[in-house]
Amino acid sequence: MKLFFIRHGETEGNVKKLVMGQTDFPLTDVGREQATQLKKYLVNNAFNWELCYTSPLSRALETTRILNFIKHDIVVVPDIIEIDVGSASNVVCDFFVSENPKYLNLGAFPDEQYPGGGESLNQFYKRCTEWLKTSVLIKENSIKNIMIVGHAGYINVSMHYIFKLPLSNYQAFSLKHASLTEVHILFEDGFIKPSLKAFNGT
Repeated sequence: MKLFFIRHGETEGNVKKLVMGQTDFPLTDVGREQATQLKKYLVNNAFNWELCYTSPLSRALETTRILNFIKHDIVVVPDIIEIDVGSASNVVCDFFVSENPKYLNLGAFPDEQYPGGGESLNQFYKRCTEWLKTSVLIKENSIKNIMIVGHAGYINVSMHYIFKLPLSNYQAFSLKHASLTEVHILFEDGFIKPSLKAFNGT
């Protein structure tokens, strides 16, 4: 199995340097161009997939529609939406972390929920990886190629789950907009054997 994890293109919230979480910011013109350039790379390198999953947020959906040159049905998955940041949503990032410095190292406080009823890192991890395990690695393990378009946080926790990394390393991952992370999975004796073929590519 090959899994193609793709982060959405740049959004208005990224330009304004806001804590976005689940706020539904659209792509900018730059974000659309980033997705278009990634599409050209996928076409030129003969990428193929049989299933296409996306977060329901418009930044991921629009990125998916730009990339989906194979014209497969797009399956919208609420479980891979970005982390719920509660009342931190739409707050300028620098201001939020200056007032709440522990969020600069969220992996050190995995049970700390975002203020105003947001999720903790552990809750987010459980939500995202339960879907990945049951709906992809178990249910669809006969499928050869799957594209999943989502958010930096989702791809981040997925990498931690697949490669059995401690969440204390959560802040170590940084993903570009419209980047490709490719993971190959072998299934042997009830275990998954992953290998990283590309990280944060193009």
